Amino acid sequence: MLARGITAIGLLLSAGCTHDPLVVHNVYPGLVAAEAPEGALTQVLFSADGVPAQQGLLYIAMYDAGVAGQNASLARAAATAEGARTRVGEVLYAIDPEIAPAWPGKDSGIVEVWAGSGYGLRRSIPRMIDDVRGALDRDSASAALRNYGPRAIQCAENALQGTERVRALSKQVLAAATDAELDPLLRELDEAATALNNGVPSPDNQGCGLQQTFLYLEQVDIYSPYGGL
Repeated sequence: MLARGITAIGLLLSAGCTHDPLVVHNVYPGLVAAEAPEGALTQVLFSADGVPAQQGLLYIAMYDAGVAGQNASLARAAATAEGARTRVGEVLYAIDPEIAPAWPGKDSGIVEVWAGSGYGLRRSIPRMIDDVRGALDRDSASAALRNYGPRAIQCAENALQGTERVRALSKQVLAAATDAELDPLLRELDEAATALNNGVPSPDNQGCGLQQTFLYLEQVDIYSPYGGL
């Protein structure tokens, strides 16, 4: 199941994947490439091309959402407006490095490496949704995939919509002229960025986020070519 696959990835190992330029540049320090099984959702749940250390799209999406949420919280707690804006720049990097403020990495060619990769929520989530839809469209799709796949897609789409709110709020923070303008924006940004993974309270899928996507797809056997149990 997915939990076993993620454990096998070895996120916290100190070794690096030297053939992966994103790891070489410490975009995701500590990631280690792992051999992926063949299955209906291999790229989503285990390993995808063009992703740091060839991790799965869902894992990378959740990682980036966590980075965005952590930095939004740090921005809200920052002692100065400049410190808050610096943290908000990090939030934007996690959403999409192409829309983030200028930073030293742009001079080293790292952003060029990111282009077309799975880095950034605005890249990884659409790829993930497309892969789940493609698996559902196959005649061989299992009952488990047909049951949980649409629910997972809804939660991922909620998170994708949330990235646009995070993006808009981040830009407002960067443009704010006074502390009085900044404080309510930082509070909203913190809540919106946290919701990317956690979702928001709701009696149905309208409030779910990437963590619920994970829980739905965990019900699908990633080691089966048909996504079955």
